[in-house]
Amino acid sequence: MAELRGAGLSLSAIARRLGVASERVRQIEARLRTRARLKVRNRSQPSS
Repeated sequence: MAELRGAGLSLSAIARRLGVASERVRQIEARLRTRARLKVRNRSQPSS
């Protein structure tokens, strides 16, 4: 999905390709963004 957004496709275009609602694409994209942010945050913290 990230590749499709990176290619400049809109949420509705991605939704049509995947056969889901635009809102579902938005939800999945938000979850992926959160996971990526947490990985970066965890990587930057020194381990104990």
